Amino acid sequence: SAITPGTLTVRVGGYQHQAPLTVYPPSAAKRTTSTALSALVYQNDGSTATSDALTSLGVTTTTVTDLSTLPTGNQILVLGEGSTVNLTATETTALIDFVNVGGKVLSLAQAEPAQILPWTVLPGGSEATIAHVVAPHHPVLNGIGADDLRWWNTLSEIVLSQGMVKPRYGSLKSIADVGPGLATSALAEAAYGSGTCVLCQFPVIAAAADEPIAAILLRNMLDYLATRPATPGQALGVVSPSGSNVASTLTGAAVAHSTLTTVSADTLTGLDVLLVDASSS
Repeated sequence: SAITPGTLTVRVGGYQHQAPLTVYPPSAAKRTTSTALSALVYQNDGSTATSDALTSLGVTTTTVTDLSTLPTGNQILVLGEGSTVNLTATETTALIDFVNVGGKVLSLAQAEPAQILPWTVLPGGSEATIAHVVAPHHPVLNGIGADDLRWWNTLSEIVLSQGMVKPRYGSLKSIADVGPGLATSALAEAAYGSGTCVLCQFPVIAAAADEPIAAILLRNMLDYLATRPATPGQALGVVSPSGSNVASTLTGAAVAHSTLTTVSADTLTGLDVLLVDASSS
């Protein structure tokens, strides 16, 4: 009933080869927290695979085919694997507002990354058989090692078909990288406001039945979002000329801030962090 490491030895005549081998029982993919989780699952292609997978893990699901209605209470939003997410401007604004006030989103593998962040998410790279862990202590990688995000038991050992170009700015933490120069992310978290979005381009739904790491990664992401509290950001004050690059970059990265024209005890009241643009002096 436990994950068991071992060694596979192959002997042919005088030739011998050994390779590490790990046996994963079905129980390895079961949730590790008893915290209840409810999910609004967006799926517009008729597939029930994502909802079925979540239900098997004890998640209460409701399926929708558009995002005119967003989750309420502690419910999270899950963008189903393989769904095509084309949001209207109104839906995009509503979704960003949902995250800003503490909402949580899990975006599963899409043909192209969903545009659900305050900054543009660009598709990048091509099919890959190897991904590199870059945030090994992130909770979604619990029990997943540096060698586990490669050569999955899928067609042609593919671990993902399309990644996400890491943006120049914005609160995005890449958890696993792929591609030349590791400029593309396969798994990332974008936290802004009081909420967060986990973006996963690994095919965890399609691969889970045959690839135990995919099943464990899916479980980890659900457990993380079930237990992650809303985290209000700190109050940021900025001393910078009107229309400066600093101000426009912060705005483009969806970093809430207030602009100060003078620095005094009164204007600093209530601030946690003060950013001074050196070009303003």
